Amino acid sequence: MKFSRVSTFLFGLIASITGVGTLYISLLQPSPSLTAYVHDGIFYVPAQYTRQEKEIEQLTNSIHIRSSLNEYEDDLSYSQKKNIADMLSDSIEKAKKPFFSGGLHKYRSLVYFHVYNNGDAVAKDVYIELPEKALLMIEDQGGQYSHPEELINQYKIKQLRQKGKYRFWAWFPMENKEINIYDIKIGSDTQIADIEYAEEYTGYSALLARHSEFVYAVLAMFMFMFIYTLYEAFFCNDTSEEET
Repeated sequence: MKFSRVSTFLFGLIASITGVGTLYISLLQPSPSLTAYVHDGIFYVPAQYTRQEKEIEQLTNSIHIRSSLNEYEDDLSYSQKKNIADMLSDSIEKAKKPFFSGGLHKYRSLVYFHVYNNGDAVAKDVYIELPEKALLMIEDQGGQYSHPEELINQYKIKQLRQKGKYRFWAWFPMENKEINIYDIKIGSDTQIADIEYAEEYTGYSALLARHSEFVYAVLAMFMFMFIYTLYEAFFCNDTSEEET
């Protein structure tokens, strides 16, 4: 009986030490900490569109046309002129991006967001999932920009170093429909990013937002006074009646 109690005690002690040790190690072990910020109150022209327009401008300027004409003799036949016109037209069509076929106005909905690793370990396989396919401009943690030539709604960061940041600009080709920024998902296999959303306020809402701390303090004071008044009205009156 005594041996059974001792063995039970030892087993419990070992299990407790193991649990505390595991918890201690897990707390001390470096880990990534993903945070994100999302804002939809800005607008820039997509870099892909700017690059397209510059390319078309170069193709249609007088110097380029003159160099094309110099390839032929002074007296051009109709077929030669048509050949030059077709060549210029084909070059312009190739310069146009298919996702801008409906015009730039389709990309009026721009959302900016960045992902930051505030932890003390590298975050691996960080995913970004957008509610719809979008045209992206990306700045990586090294400050290098990239401009994917296709619409995508999923992006993966293989490694995000400690204190590293990725910035994204996402243009959504949607007409008469707003993107719900709360549908943007950011995280990894081990955690979900803590996302902060920018809020835009106007009128009285803006005034309340700017002075929110003061408003909350006043409300807390009134709440305290209300509770104290109820206490005085009910409990103190009952006590005085019992004494009389």
